[in-house]
Amino acid sequence: MLIQLPLAIQTRVDLQLQRPEFGNIEEVLTAALDALEQKQTWRKKMRAFAQVGLDDIAAGRCGPLDAEEIKRAYRQMTTKDG
Repeated sequence: MLIQLPLAIQTRVDLQLQRPEFGNIEEVLTAALDALEQKQTWRKKMRAFAQVGLDDIAAGRCGPLDAEEIKRAYRQMTTKDG
C-alpha cells in the first residue's frame, strides 16, 4: 500500500525513525495504532463507568460520596485486568 503523508506528519514519522526503538515505518505506525487503540479502549471504559453512575442517579441509587471507594473503583477499572 502506498500512502502519501502530509509533510507535517512525515516529519514526525522521520523524527521517530531516528529513535533506536523504531527500525522502520511499520514499527512507528504499529506503535501509533497501538496507542490509538489503547486510548479508544480507555474512553470506552470511562463512558461505561459514567453511564453506570448516570443510571444509578436516574434510579435513585445515590448517596454520600466515599472518596476512597471512588479511588479504588477507578484504580480497578484502569488496570489491565480491570
